[in-house]
Amino acid sequence: MKKTILILALMFCSLMYCQKQYVSVLADVRNGTVGSDSTINTPALDLMILGGVTDKNGITIEIGYENFKEIEFQKMFFGIGYTFIHWSKKLECAVTVEPTYITRDWGVDKGKITYLSIGASTRGTYNFNDNFGVSLLGNVLLRTDNAHRYDIHPPKIFSIYLGITYTFNQ
Repeated sequence: MKKTILILALMFCSLMYCQKQYVSVLADVRNGTVGSDSTINTPALDLMILGGVTDKNGITIEIGYENFKEIEFQKMFFGIGYTFIHWSKKLECAVTVEPTYITRDWGVDKGKITYLSIGASTRGTYNFNDNFGVSLLGNVLLRTDNAHRYDIHPPKIFSIYLGITYTFNQ
């Protein structure tokens, strides 16, 4: 909890110097439509909330939370990267590296356990106007939770999220 508060405080301080602040609500496309191995191919809601800031040089800082209730999976992450903005300002692409906390509730046999991990994302956003856009986010995450639980080499899980982005006016 202390680390989360520290991250939020640092992000708040950086808001004063940033050109753009945004929040996105995204859903995992595969898990929402056809499911995955972990849901026995049953569609389930996997939501992510992402907030971020980008300065005038393109440096991007993001913080996010994902909740996949169906498999008792939660992740919190802090991303840092760079955003490329098209000259029309309608299209932008952000690339970030994300230290991550994964929390899994394994039930009565092991309970809730938190794992450290690392991920990376690429997010493309098409802005309809100054405030609203649609985003497609690709993410790769080293799943240290599955490695611990099933005693395997940490698998890399690829996910694609689709959602809306709201940009705050300056």
